[in-house]
Amino acid sequence: MGRTAGEGDVVMLRIHARDTARAACFYAALFGWIVGEPGAAGLAFSTPGGLRGVFRQGEPSTAGPEIFVGVADLGAALRRAVALGAMALVRPGPAPGGGRVAVVLDPEGNRIGLFEAPGASAAGPPQPEGEPIFQPRAALR
Repeated sequence: MGRTAGEGDVVMLRIHARDTARAACFYAALFGWIVGEPGAAGLAFSTPGGLRGVFRQGEPSTAGPEIFVGVADLGAALRRAVALGAMALVRPGPAPGGGRVAVVLDPEGNRIGLFEAPGASAAGPPQPEGEPIFQPRAALR
């Protein structure tokens, strides 16, 4: 049986935020996402790779699905995320299937994974791998 276009691919993201403008600024500055005009569904955005989504007014979710965003340099992206107001939750560590990941809470409280593909150059000093930095519930208080 053949696969239809888009089947099994991530086709849209919905990111809940108490302050959609603040969330949009964070993702645009960190990942270069393009933010559109507000609409009935929320504040639309697209990623450089063409994935579309919306920042929607509401309570952030730390227990629901997490998105992982590709980065060229995990250490640099983690430092930039924190400088932009994120809270680091999990130190850089190995990803299933290769590469490395770290997890942050965005300024609105959503868990976001940062993913560096296998073979990408990792700058900066080595860090303990895969260790939690903060407990998610404590970080939200």
